[in-house]
Amino acid sequence: MAMVGSLKNSATRFLSLAGVLLLAVWSGRARAADYPLPPAVPDRIGRAQIFVYGIKDKHVLLGKRDIVWGDGGEKVPGLYSIKYMMTDRDPDRKHDIAWYRANHPDWVAYQGDRETPAHEFKYAWGYNTPVDFNNPAVRGYLFDTNVKADVGNHRFEAIGVDNVECRNGWQRGGVWSNGLWRQQYSGTKVDPAFARDVADWMGWLAERVHAAGMSLVANHYRHLEDQTGYRLVAAKLDIICDEHGYTRDCKPLLTDQKWLQYLSLFADLARSKPVIVIDQLARDRSQVTPAVVNWALANYLLMKGDRTYVAWPMYNRYGRLDEYPELYLPIGRPLEAFVRDGQVFRRRFEKALALVNPARGASVTYRLGRRKWRDLAGTPRSGEVSLPPVSGLVLVPYTSR
Repeated sequence: MAMVGSLKNSATRFLSLAGVLLLAVWSGRARAADYPLPPAVPDRIGRAQIFVYGIKDKHVLLGKRDIVWGDGGEKVPGLYSIKYMMTDRDPDRKHDIAWYRANHPDWVAYQGDRETPAHEFKYAWGYNTPVDFNNPAVRGYLFDTNVKADVGNHRFEAIGVDNVECRNGWQRGGVWSNGLWRQQYSGTKVDPAFARDVADWMGWLAERVHAAGMSLVANHYRHLEDQTGYRLVAAKLDIICDEHGYTRDCKPLLTDQKWLQYLSLFADLARSKPVIVIDQLARDRSQVTPAVVNWALANYLLMKGDRTYVAWPMYNRYGRLDEYPELYLPIGRPLEAFVRDGQVFRRRFEKALALVNPARGASVTYRLGRRKWRDLAGTPRSGEVSLPPVSGLVLVPYTSR
């Protein structure tokens, strides 16, 4: 009887614990449902706008863009708006190194030589001071300064953190605290300690953003150099923005095995999270050729999930509305994940076919079978098509006109 009673008590405790865990799971799901995500685009091309400072009337974006990264000014209902913030730099230009040494000397992040600030991007006026995002006071300051006024006021659906790296690309070494040096990182670019700290910082932000019913986005890159660190940080994000993309200045950014690693990573992420891919196609619109568009679009289609969006701005020229008819191509739902078919990577959709040859070697021939197609220029394609080295091709079913 004692054994039976013990089993009953254990079972009761187990069921009580299971109930608590189940409640926690469902509560988590309910809370997650409160974080607004961008509109689902399972059967069409998702479209993102990167900044709007060159657009006088944002209403022109309605029906043309789903997401606005770095939105500002008046709220336009129907656009998923993301508020911009820096990840690890003070946005106040007046707070230079001299100011920090006089006011918050223990907030500045230095390189391993203990003297050089771990500066990032240099502007015409100088640098935004790099600060220690591990410091609770710094975290509070960055949150308050960048986004506190916009959190929870229904102006934005999400907070977008720029230049988030899992790799210690700016060579942070440590900080001075009470006159003593505190070493934080090894100085190597791939440093698990650095990736863990960035993930913790994003998790801290996510808690506060979620509490206000908003989502957390990050422009998160350097993915191929440390995929473990990249996924560690990505797990803390609701939406991933990738400024790397497939194209830069009319040229493919990756080829061969690195291309496959990149595609595989983002196709996997896009199955569970919204993803924004930025392809900076060219320096001027006149340079954008059909080959450039086919490469960018075919790669996007290979990795696309239900909430995957693309932006095609000019190189380092954000804030304008760059339009392409190909962004409105009817594609229908995907019929498969991307697959390797001989030397070509393929993905079929209800109303489109995407093909990519990522290799730098010879051209590759792909057999289309009996079905007739046409390319983006309207040219009929049937039988076989040839894909030059590092090229893409998007086809739609042929219909007589």
